[in-house]
Amino acid sequence: MVSAGTYSAFAEPFKSFLATSFAVPVIKSGLSRADRKFAEEHGLKIYQDAERFLTELERELQQVSQLDHELAAIQRAIDTYRRDLEKHLRDTLLHANIASSKENISRVLSKDDGVRQKLIAAAAGNISLKAGTYLNDGNNTELIRFVLKTSELLDAMQSYKDGFNQITSAMLTYYERFERSVAAEQNPFTEKADKEAWENHARKAREYLKQSKESFNKAYL
Repeated sequence: MVSAGTYSAFAEPFKSFLATSFAVPVIKSGLSRADRKFAEEHGLKIYQDAERFLTELERELQQVSQLDHELAAIQRAIDTYRRDLEKHLRDTLLHANIASSKENISRVLSKDDGVRQKLIAAAAGNISLKAGTYLNDGNNTELIRFVLKTSELLDAMQSYKDGFNQITSAMLTYYERFERSVAAEQNPFTEKADKEAWENHARKAREYLKQSKESFNKAYL
């Protein structure tokens, strides 16, 4: 419940319920002497402890919620980038008279430089051949159109490289913010048991972040 954006719908009524439970009129009506004594002696502390814990939890949830929104925004940017890049690559391959198949798209995006360069060389060769054909035929109008289209596609590719760098930078910034949020000194709780529970989860999160960041750097940097 608290992690699904409905924290306030739970916390405020709960605090009101707790306060009402230890109100003087409630304590004096219908409770046994032992229960009444316990409520009178411990009611205020129980409420204060609960309020403190819920406040600490709320601060933590606000931070988690902000990180969640940031990650969702990055994911949307990645999805849009991937979709637009794939369309651009298909257009470029077709312009170079190469089948715009998934296999060829994968070759363009391959981490293997040899695979990429082989396809790039084939595309460059086809483009030069087609431009040469227009030139030899004296078809200057089509030659100019073809050269302009080639230049347009190359300029757009540079913008995708810049976009990739922006997304990568956003991810690295996100990793830094996430790492700071689970640093030991960021523990928001007061009670020993609560602090230990948070630290146990934070320790796992730190290890996961370390592995995730290493994988990210290896794949994209």
